[in-house]
Amino acid sequence: MNKSSEILLPLLVGIVVLGGLGYLAVKVSDIDGSVRSVDTKIGNAEKRLDRIADALPLIQTRIAMEEVQKPIRTALIMTTPIQDAKGQWKVNVHVLDSAKSERTTYAVSLANQSDRRPIYQLVGASAEAEPTAPTVRDLASWSSEIKNPKSLPSFVDVKGSIVFRHTSAGDVIKLYQLGAEVERRKLTSTIYDWNQLAEALKSNPAQFEPIP
Repeated sequence: MNKSSEILLPLLVGIVVLGGLGYLAVKVSDIDGSVRSVDTKIGNAEKRLDRIADALPLIQTRIAMEEVQKPIRTALIMTTPIQDAKGQWKVNVHVLDSAKSERTTYAVSLANQSDRRPIYQLVGASAEAEPTAPTVRDLASWSSEIKNPKSLPSFVDVKGSIVFRHTSAGDVIKLYQLGAEVERRKLTSTIYDWNQLAEALKSNPAQFEPIP
């Protein structure tokens, strides 16, 4: 090997090594920039999620407030099971007409104290007639959500009691095929919305108590 080759060979090796190191440096820089970009995007996404999480309670409160203030057209108050003098188990269904301030009561027979099938059928029928009709349990939950809890009589079946916004009392009676009425009487107070209905149930529970 002549002297020129001895000089050129290390020089070429150095150029190749330096070129490779330069390429790696550029790639590392690109990767580092991409990582910083991803970190920034993740940080921004986390901030957006935090803002959404902060807003959710306010949205829930607003929805709850709107629901309890919506006018009631018809309320169906179902009692817990009672046993009559003949030993037959039944529940009373009070249909409340808000426009007439009137209560019409019906009796629904049960096979035994724990029989829920007729109640499920009634609830299912209401869902078909007015899918958005809330139960009394829903309304009580919304009241608690806005820090205005309601105390209801123990004989009220909160799962089976429904509040209708659009369906008339007459249509509810036809829908449920309740048969012959047990009693009809005027209400002692108006039930324009949930707050008034809850107050009526609390202040004068006798007008909604089960009829043996």
